[in-house]
Amino acid sequence: MRIVAKLVFFVALIASGGVSGTADPYPQKPVRLIVPFAAGGGTDALARLVAKKLTDKWGHQVVVRTEPAQRE
Repeated sequence: MRIVAKLVFFVALIASGGVSGTADPYPQKPVRLIVPFAAGGGTDALARLVAKKLTDKWGHQVVVRTEPAQRE
């Protein structure tokens, strides 16, 4: 039963023309990587290394923002 349902889905997808190629490329703005700890710590340094690698891989800017949690 599951195989038949998958087959029907894929046939319908192919018949409908698939995914439209006219969509705008994602993302339009720089990607924000939010670190919930204070700047200058180990988490911030690691996030900046990850952001650099993602920028190189995606070809799109990744920005690190540190926003420590507010205590009430």
